[in-house]
Amino acid sequence: YMCGGWKKTSSKTKDVLLLLKEGGATLLTSPNAVIKSLKTGAENDQSTLVLLCDGAINSSCSTFPKNLKESIETVLTQKETSQAILIVNASWIFDCISCAKVLGAKHYKPEGTLIK
Repeated sequence: YMCGGWKKTSSKTKDVLLLLKEGGATLLTSPNAVIKSLKTGAENDQSTLVLLCDGAINSSCSTFPKNLKESIETVLTQKETSQAILIVNASWIFDCISCAKVLGAKHYKPEGTLIK
């Protein structure tokens, strides 16, 4: 899910979308789709949900809709689930490609996000 102020016409957005498509990612396009995926993923424990933030401090990544924020926090606090949720800035995708592996979120914290 690409949250924040991604501009459809920017070259960065186009590059990220192309990389996601070529990498076989399923792009979720709304907070409701993310919530549905969280529920499905929590049941299956086989998916990794990536919230790819644009990095702007005043973007929607810093103000997740309340229902989305609550759903994410619920999944993160469930001890019986192993579903991975990564909340990262856009540099994460480029570094994953450079390293040829999925990296953790530790060094890719988005600016201003309310979910820790």
